[in-house]
Amino acid sequence: MLFLVFILPLTTVIALEDSCKNLQIYGSTDIEGVKPPAGRVFFSQTGGSSCLDHYACYNRLGFSYTATSKKYWDNFFIGGNGKVYTGTGWEGKNLRYNGFEYDLSIVFIGDFSDKPLPKIMADTAKQLIECGKDEDYIQHYYSIYTANDFECNLNEVLVNGIDEEVQSWPRYAAGGPINNC
Repeated sequence: MLFLVFILPLTTVIALEDSCKNLQIYGSTDIEGVKPPAGRVFFSQTGGSSCLDHYACYNRLGFSYTATSKKYWDNFFIGGNGKVYTGTGWEGKNLRYNGFEYDLSIVFIGDFSDKPLPKIMADTAKQLIECGKDEDYIQHYYSIYTANDFECNLNEVLVNGIDEEVQSWPRYAAGGPINNC
């Protein structure tokens, strides 16, 4: 006599997409304390040339490293290769935007003043934001801004590839310039 035994799972597993698992983040930081989840995410650019490979991106980061304080000003950098490079990281302060040190600053490596932001960089930025939300580094009700949203930047390039991309995202805060410079 042959008995067949079927073992059924007692719980149902729901597969959730882990927004952080495919994100390649390089670098580490020394953090002194924990900051609250960010309510704002600011995007800007480094200027200069972009980078398409790992070595070139690391070399470009030297321009965003402050020699006097030995610190990065921004939380993360995104290279043209679609990889994320850590500045001050999730829990480090954003030193670029005065008065917004507890929010996130994400910088695209390169100059997008007269060209569109590459899709790979935009997709990586969106994935980084989702990862931050999933890990409670970004509030679920956050707003997105670009450097041109600051009133002190109104004399600079008003629209660039970053603005054109980010302003189409659902969380972009289209409420006019921020007065805190």
